[in-house]
Amino acid sequence: RVARRVGSNAVLGEEDSKADRTTRVEEAAAAFYQPLNSVAAVALQGGDSSALNPLWAIGVNGTGQIVQVADTGLDDASCMFRQANSAAGLTGSFNGASQVARSGFASPLSDLSRRKVVQYISRDLGDDSYSQDYAEGHGTHVAGTVAGALVADGGGGAASVTPSPDFYPNCAAYAAENLLACLDTFCPACGANAGLCDTTCDYKDDTQGMAPGAKIAAYDFGDAAGALDAPADAATEMFQPAYGVGARVFTNSWGVDAPSNYYDSRTAGIDAFVYQTGDALVLFAAGNSGDSPQKNQEASTGDASINSPGIAKNGVTVGAAQTATEPDTVAAFSSRGPTKDLRIKPDVCGPGDPVYSAEASGSAGLASCATTGQSGTSVSTPAVAGVAALLRQYLSEGRHARYSSVGFASSSYNQTHPSAALVKALLIGSTAPLTYGYPSNASSLEHVETLASFYAVPGAVSDTQAYPLGTAGVDYTQGFGHVRTSNVFSLDGTFDTYLFEKSLAAESAWEVDFAVQHTDTQVDVTLVW
Repeated sequence: RVARRVGSNAVLGEEDSKADRTTRVEEAAAAFYQPLNSVAAVALQGGDSSALNPLWAIGVNGTGQIVQVADTGLDDASCMFRQANSAAGLTGSFNGASQVARSGFASPLSDLSRRKVVQYISRDLGDDSYSQDYAEGHGTHVAGTVAGALVADGGGGAASVTPSPDFYPNCAAYAAENLLACLDTFCPACGANAGLCDTTCDYKDDTQGMAPGAKIAAYDFGDAAGALDAPADAATEMFQPAYGVGARVFTNSWGVDAPSNYYDSRTAGIDAFVYQTGDALVLFAAGNSGDSPQKNQEASTGDASINSPGIAKNGVTVGAAQTATEPDTVAAFSSRGPTKDLRIKPDVCGPGDPVYSAEASGSAGLASCATTGQSGTSVSTPAVAGVAALLRQYLSEGRHARYSSVGFASSSYNQTHPSAALVKALLIGSTAPLTYGYPSNASSLEHVETLASFYAVPGAVSDTQAYPLGTAGVDYTQGFGHVRTSNVFSLDGTFDTYLFEKSLAAESAWEVDFAVQHTDTQVDVTLVW
């Protein structure tokens, strides 16, 4: 998982003497369970028996949003991303001419008319490996979790639950594609036998990403083996071309091995990009060193194991929760805070252990519709990024006014172009506390315990440093908790949401008054800058 070397990196004013390496943030997929993207979507939207995906149910599916995926590449021959009629059938020869044109960051090309992939920036146009993903590639899986949608269903519908007969007319066709067994959990009509599905099983809904209506701008900086060659100035070379084509959410499932969790020049550049644009929300994976000693320190635990650029101040750093078993538990591998200056990181958690999503074929001329499972904060980060796209659509289409008229009437924010800080505040404000975790020096999953009890005893992070000790829901393992959009937007009038964007000069102040009518009314406030 260690990538090729990139340029030396400035650390606290000094040049790092070690090779600066970039890694894909991933772990081996668990084999005992097969939760698809649909499981992650329910967890993040806070669905219940009446509406598993409440935002999708009202038509909020990411339409009008563009998300940049910077990773090992993207297999846009996959049925999750390709144009309609670009292949004769589900598999076989693929018409490469139907793919979006590859281009470099200096002269980026784009085509907004495409249903899914509107831009593909190659780190090295002279190397074909930077124009596609490798077999079972990391980037394709990430992109599928953000915004994958079956081409047979016209890009994925928010409320549509129609199966895809053009692709899977019967069990034999489903099995022949070597796809996931459709377990009873996802397809009750299959019965207790075999694990094959009939046409009542909805493969589309199970596999589509968190924002199936969104489009993707891809940045490919992975070679044929999946090693990453990150630019020293990510803001200019990586993010700016996608921002220029309309991307406002940027998901990054990668980080730098060395130097540990120092605030370096690359991280400062990313913070500056968010500040200068105002509306570019950049998300980074926390990493997968939460259950092992920090590689670049003498620490004997996984504390303070979030690496650059995940320690950025203006971005959103995402940890991983278990998806298949014990969903109220932080995954053991999920990297932990604090940062060097004792800031809370990660910011939030999302489902990431494991999730099944789009699989790359590894061949530029092969059409595929397969899925594969991966675990890691690489998985949880694009899931939360997809939710960020849903929140931006919710705001920009005026849904806030419709579902929270009282709150909207007193709110003050840019509805058309909501700021990155506002969307980050919504993500943090939506969180629900995760109850369980693993000690940071544990190598066995048997050591699960309550996070409150873990933080109540001295450790690598002393009692005086932890924030706040013993308080479930805010700590250096889960950040503020698991994203759950139903906690921040009520679709049935249960509560109102007030949103404010305000710029303050030095030593100035701003205040807002609320009239609380009942002594038992719960008031939650989230401030992000």
